[in-house]
Amino acid sequence: MLPTESCVVRRLSEEKFKQRTIELAKAKKIFGPLTGRNITTAFQIYQEILAEEDFMVLLDSAIEGTRGRRFFDTFERPICPDCGEDLFLTQITEPEGPKNKLGWKTLWFCEEDNCIFENYSRKTVRDWAQILPKQEEEGL
Repeated sequence: MLPTESCVVRRLSEEKFKQRTIELAKAKKIFGPLTGRNITTAFQIYQEILAEEDFMVLLDSAIEGTRGRRFFDTFERPICPDCGEDLFLTQITEPEGPKNKLGWKTLWFCEEDNCIFENYSRKTVRDWAQILPKQEEEGL
């Protein structure tokens, strides 16, 4: 069964794919035994100490709580005007037409249990990535 949650799929060139595979293997070999074979943690440590180029690390829900990391977790997101929590962005894939009469491209929504805030937009995910500032990275 396919996941119902939207995700970001990036195409890597063959060279970038090989480079990323080599970097992951190095992280696993060097830091795997120190992290209980947790490749996510090993890769984070590897990036902090040895990597020459930063790679996006997606954390699983065991580390992040009840949901996995998302692409926009690295950006400063708008705050919900109703409850004060961070909003989440999702892409609307339905093209403008009978099912999407106003041509919405994205939706900002609140995930808090008792909050139903939603804000539709004609901006694309790429537009928002260019508008929103990146969060400051935290050290280990």
